[in-house]
Amino acid sequence: MFGLNTLGGALAVQTKSGHDFPGTELQAYGGFFGRRAFEAQTGGLGGQLRLLSRRQYFDEHGWRDLSPSKVEAAIRQGRLAG
Repeated sequence: MFGLNTLGGALAVQTKSGHDFPGTELQAYGGFFGRRAFEAQTGGLGGQLRLLSRRQYFDEHGWRDLSPSKVEAAIRQGRLAG
């Protein structure tokens, strides 16, 4: 992942948890070229269970002819504290 002759690499990813981000968040915005975006996230604790759910949506017509973009993503996770 680093340098011209790299043979391997490592990647560490740490995701959000319901313990660190409790509550609900909603966000929406729009703009030129038919751009629309929506995001929703909710997280919390239930005893020793930590829950998190997140959903994203993005859509636009594009600034060039025939160049629309659309992205949808969702993540749901549950963890046992221990």
